[in-house]
This record gives sequence, structure tokens and C-alpha cells, in this order.
Amino acid sequence: MRQARKGRTNLICRIDVSAFLSIQIVLLVMFMVRVSDVPDLPKNGTDDPKVFHFERMPRANREDAIVLSVLRDGDVWLGYHRSSVADLPNQIRAAISHGSERKVYIHADAHARYRDVRAVLCAVRSAGVENVAFFVYDKKEFQSLKQ
Repeated sequence: MRQARKGRTNLICRIDVSAFLSIQIVLLVMFMVRVSDVPDLPKNGTDDPKVFHFERMPRANREDAIVLSVLRDGDVWLGYHRSSVADLPNQIRAAISHGSERKVYIHADAHARYRDVRAVLCAVRSAGVENVAFFVYDKKEFQSLKQ
């Protein structure tokens, strides 16, 4: 005759995380593929001027901010897309009509030609935007990073 166990049950004292880990791996692969498709921002290729007196611009981090980049070889980028100076006024007007702020932020490489930057500024003005800001580095912070 078999005796019945009294009051004793076999509890499982472990958590099965295999489903959680498989979902994490799938998400990791998806983000890795997505990030490799996005081109580098042109501002990463610019060598911004360094100044002692600057002003922080937190509104430049908004999604709908109009950010222009002028590279040292004369290429002009509007956000993630390469553009020509002739197309800039229409593109800026379109961005403003979609709700962007009437301010343009410019990443101008420190070694860019003045005529390239001037042509971009003229295009911005012809779009009807008078409020322009240039991105620069704080010279003090930059010197402390170099050391």
C-alpha cells in the first residue's frame, strides 16, 4: 500500500526567462538593422567653430527643428537629406507650413568657404526666415575635453 504525502508539494523555484530573452534578441537585431540603415548626420562631419561666449539652444533638439549643415566641401544638408541651395527656400517654406518653428539652425563647418555659408543664408532669407542661429562649441569645454 502506498502512503500519501501529507502537506508536501513540489514547488518550482525558478523563473523561465527564455521567452523574455528571445524577444530581447529579436528587438536587438531589429534596432541594429534599423540603425545601420540611417545615414550619419552631417553635423557629425562638421568641425563647428569654437567660441567663449555662447548661448544654449534647447529648442534645436526638437523633431521639427529646421537644421541645415554646410560641410567644408560645400555640400548642404537639410536634416538627413542632401539638398541644393536652389531648393532650400521651397523646402524651408514647406517645413514651416507643416508646423516647424520660424527659426533655422545652421551647422557650418569651421573650414567651410564663406561663399557657401553666405549662399545658404541668402536662401534662408529668401524663404522668409529672419531668425537664424549657428551651432558652435564652448571653447572652455572643448579645451577641457582635449586634455
